This record gives sequence, structure tokens and C-alpha cells, in this order.
Amino acid sequence: MRFDAPISDETNEFHIRDADEANFRRIWWRPAAPSTASMKKSPSLDLIHRMVGAFEGADILFFANSKEFTDVLLVETARLAGIGRIIMDLPNTDPHPEISPDIVVAPSRATLRETSVKRLAGAKMVIYPGADLDRFAIAQNVRLPPRCVIGFVARLEPEKSAGLFIDMVTKLHTTACDFVIVGDGSMFSSLRMLARKLGVQHKIHFTGMLHGDALPFMMARMYVIVNPSTSETETFCIVNIEAMALGIPLVSFGAGGVSDYLEHGVNGILVDEVSGHGLARGVQLALKMRDVLSIGARKTARKFSLASMTAKYLAFVE
Repeated sequence: MRFDAPISDETNEFHIRDADEANFRRIWWRPAAPSTASMKKSPSLDLIHRMVGAFEGADILFFANSKEFTDVLLVETARLAGIGRIIMDLPNTDPHPEISPDIVVAPSRATLRETSVKRLAGAKMVIYPGADLDRFAIAQNVRLPPRCVIGFVARLEPEKSAGLFIDMVTKLHTTACDFVIVGDGSMFSSLRMLARKLGVQHKIHFTGMLHGDALPFMMARMYVIVNPSTSETETFCIVNIEAMALGIPLVSFGAGGVSDYLEHGVNGILVDEVSGHGLARGVQLALKMRDVLSIGARKTARKFSLASMTAKYLAFVE
């Protein structure tokens, strides 16, 4: 199985390959397909012939949604090759309208309710992503700093709503908290400009992208993590589970797949007012309830292990 769509997470490939190497090579994989631009929706007979040949020996095609016509080509060619089961994984929404897999695997119940996914034919099921809890265990004993740290961890793209996090900072009238934005993306510069415009640039530390152990050790310093996304295309957001593994309560609007695991007053705070004010009140409540929420957060994280995810994917070959 190769998760080689442009915005899919290849971590799952490694763990499933590690669990069942023989079946990985025989059954689950995705051959590289040319771009939509190069095909112009008119693939040559030679290309189709080469792709059919590439499927030799495979019983199941498993691929990640890339939103492109190449997915349609992949599915139809697999059928020509006689592959018995075609399974599409959804690391994102908005699959190509002509796609017709036999089975659709979504990372959350909320994803299955999304309009572009509901119209897909075929069976539908949920397999929750697995968090690499061992990676974050190394930071379990990090002591919280004396000053409160409120964090945001995500790609800095419009759908992640980091601007709402910055607006929240202006509404939290306290000198006892520091704020951290972890991540990089197309909005990095504009978000720093927004912080300056709102007069809170001295309160917010932009770390950029963190790699390796730097991420869990940074997150372990956070009292609360805020996910301000309002997008229903938010399929799961695994970083929230990683934060919970460290006992960090989540404050969020519960958009998209976040609603599958955020429990108000148990592992975080569900904010019903979509605004900086709403987030600020949510953070204040989470800080007051942190001890209780931290226990619930750790319990939640244990439900989303790599072992559980891997076992469900491997069930396709049994």
C-alpha cells in the first residue's frame, strides 16, 4: 500500500508494511500515475497497457484520494486488470466526481457525512488514524513551565484558522500566559503581520516547522492546545490526539472529524461561539479544569493507537 497522494500521510504505509511485509508487496500498493495535466483526460493505449501490466499479481488496490482524474484512471485500469477489490482511503475530502471505488475508508464519521463523500457509491467505513504514542512518550516527564503556555500546532493554511488563534490572544487579558504557533505554510508571513497589526507580536512565538523530538518536547510545555478550525473538511487532525497523549486538553469548535473524539468537560472544551472571544473563554475554562481534562485526554489518546489502526487495515487481506 502506498499513500502517495500529494497531501496524504505516508506514516501509515511504514507501519502496515512493517506488520505484514509479504501481503504488503502482494496486495496493497498504488503504482505511480502521471499528472492530470500530462494526460489531459486522454490516456494513451500504451499507458493503459503498462498500468494493467503493473497490476499483475495484485488482488486488492488500496490508494489514497488525490482529488485528481488520475484516481479515476487508476480505478478503471485496475478493473481492466481484474483486481477484485478497490479501496480508496480519504486523507482529505472532495474526491474526483467520476471516481467509483468498491470501498471508501474515512478517518472519521464526520468525513462520511461530508457532501462530496456522501455521493460516492460503494461501501463506506471508518478506520481512525493511529498516533505514534511511543514518539510522544519520550516527553511524558517534561515539567510544565511556571508560565502558562497556550499552543497551536498545524499547517499554516486558511482552513486551519490560525488567525482566530491570534484574535483569541487579544481577548485573553492576562500577562501570565505565553502563546506558541507551531507550523509552517503559505500564511506564515501574513499571520506574523496580523500579530503585529493587533499588537500581540511580543506575546506569540512562531516556531516554524518542528521535526523529530523537537515537536513532542515543545508540545509537552503546553498547558492547553487550541484547534480553531471551522472547516468541515477537517477529516481528523491527528495532532490533537498526540497532544492528548501528553495530557494536554483540547479547546476547539469541534469542526469536522474533531467531533468524533472531543468530549466537552472530559478531554477538552467544546466552544460553541465561533470567535476569538469564544476561544478565550474556552481556554480559561480548560485551565481551571486542567487536572481533570488531562486525565481524560490521556485515556482518549490510548484509543487511537497505531496497533489498532494497523489491525483494521490488515483485516482487508483476511
